[in-house]
Amino acid sequence: MTAARTWSDHYPSITASMTHQIPSGGRKASFESAYLKWQSGLIGQARAAELLGISVRTFRRWSRRYREGGLGGLRDRRKDRSPSRATQAEVDRLEHLYRTECPDWSVRHFYDVYVSEHGGTRSYTWVRERLQDRGLVTKSQRRETATSCRSSAQAIPSNNEQPESSQLVEGALIHQVAFTHEWLGKQSSSLCLTLDSASRRIYSGFLVDNLDIWTAFRGVWETVDAQGLFLALFGDRRMFRLDTNSAEVPGGQLHQFRRAMNELDIELVFGRGQGSRARVARLSRTLRTRLPKEMARAGVADTLEANALLSDYWPAFNRTFALPMETQSAFVELVASLREEVREVFCVKTELQLDPNGYGHHHGKSIHIGPLTTEPSLIQKPLRVHEYQDGSLAVFHGRERISQYGNNGCRIDGTSDSSGQ
Repeated sequence: MTAARTWSDHYPSITASMTHQIPSGGRKASFESAYLKWQSGLIGQARAAELLGISVRTFRRWSRRYREGGLGGLRDRRKDRSPSRATQAEVDRLEHLYRTECPDWSVRHFYDVYVSEHGGTRSYTWVRERLQDRGLVTKSQRRETATSCRSSAQAIPSNNEQPESSQLVEGALIHQVAFTHEWLGKQSSSLCLTLDSASRRIYSGFLVDNLDIWTAFRGVWETVDAQGLFLALFGDRRMFRLDTNSAEVPGGQLHQFRRAMNELDIELVFGRGQGSRARVARLSRTLRTRLPKEMARAGVADTLEANALLSDYWPAFNRTFALPMETQSAFVELVASLREEVREVFCVKTELQLDPNGYGHHHGKSIHIGPLTTEPSLIQKPLRVHEYQDGSLAVFHGRERISQYGNNGCRIDGTSDSSGQ
């Protein structure tokens, strides 16, 4: 006891910091008050930690536990620990699960499946050590895999790369990237992702055989439709073909994409910095390691089946890799009354000049507007043709839709007013 008292007398700051790791009694109420002030923007994390006499790191840890379980989540969890010895049957079941469902997977990847799909309750360390004991994973492989997983999880800058005060909120900057890889066995395809720079949450992700403007449009629209309008987009030039085809227009696909982002008041940026490229590379490594194994495990045979799997896969992926955001979102919710108008932005728009007989030309097709051309304003002012991904067309005068044509060149009402030249 004398030695213990002497030690604490010599190192009072260390002893005090140890008692601050678990709040109790009045400290819980004090923490709740400081937490609410921080959430309302009255004080910052550093000031809240100073008021409580703890470090900023401890304040963040307490905040996370408070969000998960309220004041009850701040209890001393060390008192709840009651380790139990694993039975031989439990270890055998773990080995069978790894061999039959997840052979050659990383321990981290396997552990996610073990917990989420099979209700596993053991810790990651316990699972890793049992797999090592059975010779399924070697220690050298485990260390390499764990390091890779930790690197992959760091998809946004650390505090050393970007000051906390300048970190973005969700919806401020969105990344759109495409990864070409053999996602389905030996079949090469492109994975198009639209994700948040701040939280690294993936909002849209799907496989396509070819990259083009419709790929970029789809990713942005799925994000806007689900989350709302955002402020800026880091684009990927590989999504815009340079060859001439039915989807091309004189301004080019990139020009059309810029036009669409301008209409939505979204700033479009190309050319990522070194830190951004590194984060994209880490994400690519993570997905190239995990996704093909998920596809093979599910028996996915084609792109259609793969996209059906991905729609359910991203929520689980985000739970593992996305960061919880504690600040207000920059997304602006899409009002229902404007949804169709915003949806109309995601098409290829070109001008259509009518002659006195009411005919216009679009990509080798002659479009006849009909009796509406008796209006002098329609002859004097160019109309717009909106071309959609399925090849259908619509003719607009201002915000008014005048006529619409299917991909076969016939008007929607069944009369053929469009013919090939």
